[in-house]
Amino acid sequence: MLTTRNRRADREHESAIVSACMLVLSRAGALVQRNNSGLLLGANGRRVRAAMPGAADIIACYRGVFLAVECKTRRGVQSDAQRRYQAAVELAGGIYVVIRDIEDLREAIAAIGC
Repeated sequence: MLTTRNRRADREHESAIVSACMLVLSRAGALVQRNNSGLLLGANGRRVRAAMPGAADIIACYRGVFLAVECKTRRGVQSDAQRRYQAAVELAGGIYVVIRDIEDLREAIAAIGC
């Protein structure tokens, strides 16, 4: 059972994975964007959606390839919205990867090659 403390630790660990992935992608020469999702409250009190539901944590272009990177902890699971987003990316010809540690990303980058 995940306690509040465990969930907080998972979020912090996931945030560290996102930061490390962005650094690795940038150093590899990719154009990298952190993709924050969810709802924000605008100045007028209206809710504004920050990104598509289920959008990946990182959006990148590496050697002309669209790359969507979803970062998860070892026990993290994709939501239904994230699986739908993955399907849409792949249908459009992009690459979607779920990264649980930085080595997963290095393997994905190597596979893109070019």
